[in-house]
Amino acid sequence: MKMINTMQKYKIASVNFKNRIVMAPMVPFYLKANTDGSMSAKQITHYSNFASREMGLIISQSLAVSKKYPIDGGACAYDRNIHTPYLREIVQKCHENKVRFFAQLAYPSISYFKGGSINNLSTSEIVTIREEFIKAAFLCEEAGCDGIELHGANGFFLNMITSDIANSRNDQYGGNVSNRTRLIKEIIKKIKKNLKDDFLISFRFGCSWNLILDLETINELIKSGLDLIHICSGIPHLKSLELSSDYEFNQTVYTAAFLKKNINIPIIAVSNIQTINRGNFLLKNNMCDLVAYGRPFLADKNFIMKSISDCNYKPCFNCKYCFWYSTDINKCPAQRRLKNNL
Repeated sequence: MKMINTMQKYKIASVNFKNRIVMAPMVPFYLKANTDGSMSAKQITHYSNFASREMGLIISQSLAVSKKYPIDGGACAYDRNIHTPYLREIVQKCHENKVRFFAQLAYPSISYFKGGSINNLSTSEIVTIREEFIKAAFLCEEAGCDGIELHGANGFFLNMITSDIANSRNDQYGGNVSNRTRLIKEIIKKIKKNLKDDFLISFRFGCSWNLILDLETINELIKSGLDLIHICSGIPHLKSLELSSDYEFNQTVYTAAFLKKNINIPIIAVSNIQTINRGNFLLKNNMCDLVAYGRPFLADKNFIMKSISDCNYKPCFNCKYCFWYSTDINKCPAQRRLKNNL
């Protein structure tokens, strides 16, 4: 039996991925979109540069499906004439390098961790938001994207909708797990009904740290035809999971591994995986299907190429404060090291 590793090909439905490495969605905060919500030339270049770095899939930063509120980075996906062209340009660069591209879609609202609430929205407002997600997905498909990722993690809108802590609605979108997942299921079903099977839908799921509740929630989402689940941090139901002292990963990866044993769609694991070797370990032990990296790519765009000769290559310094999020990435010690070694 061939050993599974990050460089192996993978297939979901009829879509082939050249390997199992995913560039996780990350907002380059030092780059701002144009005032109309289209990506600036510098943002497009940012993604185009990554397209030649040998990952199997790139997931974009969050793109706003509505113009009602601002979103970090400023990029949007609600206007066909304005926003399709920049997506098409990025997709073309990715496909030239046989890299798949998903657009991550988000409702640009205040997060749970900043005091936001979804409970004062009327049912008709929720329905409007549902239609905005669906419209954005159609726009992304027209632009040539291989799929979308619905952003339901990190305390943002769809995470609040699924959370038994944040969601205290008393209409059909609140209450039990079936109701709290209703909005997302309606979005997925409508997209699946109208687009081809080779347009994939991923959901970035925010863990509650209650494994049984997380499993129940994801099983509800799977009923709608979801293709892929991306396990990330969310609104905590419990402060933490009890992990053994010798466990080498964090509770987000632990949750992904637990879910992998109990659901029947592919799982992306993410969060502090750091090296290709650690990703290989997760795949070898059937703890996920794809491995997403964030900061290693920010620290060194050539992360994959350098890891081919050293699978323990770890470019990121894991600073307590990530300087990539500042307006001056030259403060990043990993970037300074690369420049000094030129």
